[in-house]
Amino acid sequence: MSDYFKYDVFLSYSSMDKPVVRSLAKRLKSDGLRVWFDEWEIRPGDMIGKRIEEGLEASRVLVLAMSTHTFQSEWATLESGTFRFRDPTNKERRFVPLRLDDAEIKDTLKQFAYVDWRDKSGEEYARLLAACRIALVVVGKASHSEHQVRAAMVLKGHREQVLGVKVTADGQRAISGSYDGTVRVWNLQTGELLRALRASSAVFDVAMSANGQKAVSASENGFHVPGPAAGPLLGLGGLRLCYRSTSDHFC
Repeated sequence: MSDYFKYDVFLSYSSMDKPVVRSLAKRLKSDGLRVWFDEWEIRPGDMIGKRIEEGLEASRVLVLAMSTHTFQSEWATLESGTFRFRDPTNKERRFVPLRLDDAEIKDTLKQFAYVDWRDKSGEEYARLLAACRIALVVVGKASHSEHQVRAAMVLKGHREQVLGVKVTADGQRAISGSYDGTVRVWNLQTGELLRALRASSAVFDVAMSANGQKAVSASENGFHVPGPAAGPLLGLGGLRLCYRSTSDHFC
């Protein structure tokens, strides 16, 4: 199976719950997730069953909206689509039940912890968002192999142990620092290495501003990565990697 999924999350629900799920889909999308939501993906003339099957195959997380409507007429259809995600041997995918009302949960689903969306609290939304976001592992020479680490994406490139990783707020990019003396910039949608920047010594940590526009790395000699001129090459929009040395130059 491919390590890359086109969609972060597939929303499975009863058509009677569409208004609630549509609102949630918009919120997840605004937080940077790639969402498969039927009315965004199925066009007039499409074979509905085929498009749903393609969406399931291309999605890493399945969120099943559980409600009275779900467990009535449409349950047989919705349950069949969840099978591959509920398979305990399939560690690359995640199944997340989302409880919409007080309907009794089916026996086949009681073993799964669910997100309680009955009150639509911020705390429960944060749990859902965390469950849907990609699990990122950047490996270096001294790290565990990708076969020993359970993750949705493994980024390989550093030659020594990775000591710091930060992700932009929109979840699209990441920077990592390593004992090999490099700072690397990654595209989290594809796993592509966008840029490798050389520091003067081992990089012990990286940090990023809240708006994702600036980043710094720390080493034994101070903050050492190339200055603002490197920014346009990073593929991070306005992100600049700043530099500080004993001369106290800082962008």
